[in-house]
Amino acid sequence: MEDEEFGTTITGSRWFNAEPEIEEVEVKTFRQEWLCPKEDCSGKMVSNGYSWPMNPPGYHHTCTECQFTAAPRDGQRFPCEVTYPVKEEE
Repeated sequence: MEDEEFGTTITGSRWFNAEPEIEEVEVKTFRQEWLCPKEDCSGKMVSNGYSWPMNPPGYHHTCTECQFTAAPRDGQRFPCEVTYPVKEEE
């Protein structure tokens, strides 16, 4: 007989029928921007909505200054936001 709190296993997973215990963690958010790789250009590469249908997809980016267009590897899309946990001071 299954433990009622942990529910019935369905294809390797299950519903958790109790209230989950959670912990709040302070994080800091950063915006990552891709700087144009062309020499003497100070623009930023911005996703333009086009992509190559690959795995991972190749999201096309266009420079805000010189209009250079390229797709970074690994399915990256810029600008993007990333968050990191705030380290507690020792």
